[in-house]
Amino acid sequence: MSFWLTSGSATAAIMTANNANIKTVFATAQDGDTIILDGIFGRTNLANRSFTNGLTIDARSASFNGQLTMKSVAGVAVLGGLYGMSPGIWQNGWTAVISNSSRVSFTNPNVVGASIGKELGLRFVLSSDILIDGGTFDGLRAGIAIDSVTNGRVTNNLVTNSTSDGMNIVNSHNVTASNNICRDGTPSVGAHPDCIQMWSFAGQPMQSDIQLLNNQAYGPTQGFTSFDPSAASGLRISIIGNRVETSFPQGIACYGCFDSVITDNTLITLPGSRWRTYLRVPGGANNIVENNSIGPLPSNTDPVLGNDETALGLQALSARFAEPFGVVNSVAGVPEPAVWMQLLLGFGCAGALLRQRRANA
Repeated sequence: MSFWLTSGSATAAIMTANNANIKTVFATAQDGDTIILDGIFGRTNLANRSFTNGLTIDARSASFNGQLTMKSVAGVAVLGGLYGMSPGIWQNGWTAVISNSSRVSFTNPNVVGASIGKELGLRFVLSSDILIDGGTFDGLRAGIAIDSVTNGRVTNNLVTNSTSDGMNIVNSHNVTASNNICRDGTPSVGAHPDCIQMWSFAGQPMQSDIQLLNNQAYGPTQGFTSFDPSAASGLRISIIGNRVETSFPQGIACYGCFDSVITDNTLITLPGSRWRTYLRVPGGANNIVENNSIGPLPSNTDPVLGNDETALGLQALSARFAEPFGVVNSVAGVPEPAVWMQLLLGFGCAGALLRQRRANA
């Protein structure tokens, strides 16, 4: 079921629910029960229940074409389910939102974008002891958001065809993301996608004890990054054993990180890439960065934006890709880059000017 629930009681019941009676069934369920969902569900709100030994919601035969919300619930394990399936009904936003809750898990959810690249996937906010395992997230703007969470695991998930980020871990503590894969991204205009992106909130304690272990990022995306929208990025961030085969510049980045470990990662720049995929750990202190493998730069990488990093200023190039995604509603002041194309043109002009000056000399 999930990683905290104990065995149910001998008197546990198995109930069925549909779109018409799901709220009533949820309100009357007892500790250790199982609710089997069947059919198509519209907007579904479940709230204010706590289960010591857990409640199982078996959604393997259910489809949600409206948002699923859980607020102030504890000890609920959701199995399966198809989320965000109806283009005619589905609105832009999160397919499922779990807030002010604890001990909630989603196992094998299938989350799809009805209108490709506009919807957002599964969001946990102001919650603790959460698990997202074995999910597939396809055609979304971003797949998973972990926002102000304490104690969480995000494992074995697959994010495909994202128009921006795979996952965001924001303002959280003691969260592990492991064995997740991002691939086949289709970045929208102006996006700076990341497979897993992290940042802290201004004015609050730094995000801490985040582990990114054995994840994989492929294609037109940045890899695994922790950025600094205010003063610092994170405390005790571990980025270990990940693989990055991408065409965007920041393969692994930890800006303003402290007491962090970045080891045993593999970075490869894809052929035809405009930018070199590299590792950056600027600012911060007491970080361990070792045993990382950065593959050779393909010969057809842009000589200005790829090879000549020193002449153009690596910091300036990095800054272009260092703004957090900003899809989490509680994040203010972290917009998408509004001058993306101007920056591209500006770097091109700078490179041309450098080459002209060298020629004149």
